[in-house]
Amino acid sequence: MLSREVGVDEDPFNEKPSLLWRLISGALKLTFVLVMLLFAGLCAVYYLSQSAPDFYVAAMKQEDEELRVLGSQLETTAFNIYNSALIPSAWQGALAEAEINGWLASELPAKFPELLPEAVRDPRVSLADNKITIACRCKYKDLHGMLVGQFDLFCTDQPNHVAIRIVSIKLGIVPFPVPQFAAYITESLLKSGYESSWTQMEGDPVLIVAVPDDHLVIEQYYRIQVTSFDIKNKKIMITGETAPIDSDDADSQADRVNRGG
Repeated sequence: MLSREVGVDEDPFNEKPSLLWRLISGALKLTFVLVMLLFAGLCAVYYLSQSAPDFYVAAMKQEDEELRVLGSQLETTAFNIYNSALIPSAWQGALAEAEINGWLASELPAKFPELLPEAVRDPRVSLADNKITIACRCKYKDLHGMLVGQFDLFCTDQPNHVAIRIVSIKLGIVPFPVPQFAAYITESLLKSGYESSWTQMEGDPVLIVAVPDDHLVIEQYYRIQVTSFDIKNKKIMITGETAPIDSDDADSQADRVNRGG
């Protein structure tokens, strides 16, 4: 759990406080688990298109120094959101597309190389209203191509359950049949510590993922609740609330810690 000795002036991306590190690594692991599962489902295709979406081409042309500056800005933004979420109150923050891509290009491979699968390189995102597009280059043995997925991200009525609406996923020109691999994705996420389920929205598959308590509980006494995601104006807008855990729930949390899990 997060130590009370962690000060707000420390750099969480160098010191890796446990709560922030679990949130960051959890989000990235969830993303890349999905990416690798989707890629594995298409690796039998003989020919894969190399054409990249326009936003990806533009993002790959940015200068290294510009990317480092943007990546550093994202870390500052994330640190500010992190500090806000440590205080029992409502909080909010926004992650900009340019800063996310700067971080993916400069900081992810430098600081967290273990989170990027060997078969995946150069991930980039594009944000539009209620839509996030993720593109990356994938290579498996002699097969390689562009993996492009379009998603919507939102919170469900259940606290700390995140819904990922899968609008489309293609590896090159080949669409990915998500429903055929739903059970496999659910099982693989469970092995990574995430309970999940599937539903549909207007014909699109929707993956609902429960965020584990140890990603959200501060010192057994406070719980972070993310209440909304909103993608607009090239930003992911995040709102949430940090509130005390009631005494019975706090005792249960303490018992789990004492038992080592």
